[in-house]
Amino acid sequence: MNLTSCHHNPIAAVQAINGCTKFNNMITMVLPFVQDWSAGDDTVPLRMLNVGANKGYEVASFLERYQPSRGVTRRRWYMGIRRIAADAKSGYLTWISRGACGDGRQSIREEKELLTSKDSVRHVEVHAVELMDTNAAIIRNITKELHVNDIVHVYQQAVSNGTSLVQIPSRAHLGSERGSICTHKCRKHKEVMSATLDDFVMMHNLAPLFHVIIDTEGWDALVLEGFRATLKRQQIGILEFEYHTYGYWDTKNPEARSLRNTVQWLKEEAGYSCFFQASDNLIPISPPCWADEFEIRRWSNVLCLQARTIS
Repeated sequence: MNLTSCHHNPIAAVQAINGCTKFNNMITMVLPFVQDWSAGDDTVPLRMLNVGANKGYEVASFLERYQPSRGVTRRRWYMGIRRIAADAKSGYLTWISRGACGDGRQSIREEKELLTSKDSVRHVEVHAVELMDTNAAIIRNITKELHVNDIVHVYQQAVSNGTSLVQIPSRAHLGSERGSICTHKCRKHKEVMSATLDDFVMMHNLAPLFHVIIDTEGWDALVLEGFRATLKRQQIGILEFEYHTYGYWDTKNPEARSLRNTVQWLKEEAGYSCFFQASDNLIPISPPCWADEFEIRRWSNVLCLQARTIS
C-alpha cells in the first residue's frame, strides 16, 4: 500500500467511510512499527493509551494482538461484560454488551488461533482512561477477573485541552458509550477537574507510547490540542481519533473545530500524516492530500502515523 499517494477521487473515497470502519489490515501494517519500536531496550513495555475506553474492547484487542499468552480475547471480554450485566440485572448493558460496532464478536475458532499464536513483544502495558465511573468499574472488574490488572491500569478522568472544572453527566446507563464532558450545562451533572494528555502522560511517566486511541464523543480535537507537546516530541507511534458531528465537531458550536485544521496542525507542527480508515485501505487526508470533500462531519475513524516513517 502506498501511503504517500493522494486519492484521485475524494468524493468516491469518503463513500467507503462510516463510524464502525476500521482498517482490516491494521495488524500487517503495524508490524514493522512494532519491530522498530521494540528493537532497542526490551525492558520498555509496548504501551497503549486508550482515552475514552468505554467498555474496554480496545484494551482486549491490544492484549490479544501483542501478548496472547496472557489469555485475553475479545470473546472472553464479552463474556465478562455479559456476567456483569446479569449480576446488575441491566437490560441495557446486555443489549449493548458487544459494543456499538460489535467489537465483542469473535468466533471460537478465531479465539483459538489467537491464543496459540506467539507474543509479538516481551512486555505490554495498557492505560485506559474513562470518564464514566460505571464503565471504569466494568474494565477494572474484567481485568481482575482475567488476571491482567498488573498490566492494565484504569483511570477515571476527564481530558480536554486545559485544566479546569468541567461538568459531566451524574448518571448514565451501565455500559453507555455516549458519556462526555458537557458542551452546555447538563441537566443532571457533577463537576470534576479536567486534565490535558500532556500533563497526564508526564504525571504517570507514560512516554513513549506505541499506540494512542482517542474516543471522547466530540471532544477529540480538544484532547489532541492538549497533547501537542507530546506529539511534537514524536513520542507517539500510532494515533487514532474519532471524527463526527458531536461536541466540538458540531458546526452549531461557536467554538467548533474542523478536521481540516486538526490534520493540518498535526502534520505541520507535530509531523503526523493522517488517514481516514476504510475497511480495505487508508485514505490520505493530510496536506497536500486534503480536499474539502473530506470535511464530511460524519462518524468516522482517523489514523495518524509519523510522517517520516512512511515517506
